[in-house]
Amino acid sequence: IQDLCRGVFFLVDGETDGTFNFSGPVPLRQKAFARALGRALGRPAFMPAPAFMVKLVMGELGGSLLQSQRALPSGLRDLGFRFAYETADQALDEIFSTAP
Repeated sequence: IQDLCRGVFFLVDGETDGTFNFSGPVPLRQKAFARALGRALGRPAFMPAPAFMVKLVMGELGGSLLQSQRALPSGLRDLGFRFAYETADQALDEIFSTAP
């Protein structure tokens, strides 16, 4: 959330226009994200969620989550924006190290 807010303010302060992706700078697959989340929580991440179950529980959003998206924040980077958290591991460590 910090990088998202910083990115929005960066664009507003720079008076830029256009379309920008607010994704993380290092893309990863769902399986890799689950492993990173498991590491951050200190728990194993070995139970895959079957696609039919994701679609059943989440409906249309579940279908969107299962589709591959390789969105990169090229526009932000081209303008000189620097992420505080380059990887999912860094972001998750920050989230869970400060959680109550």
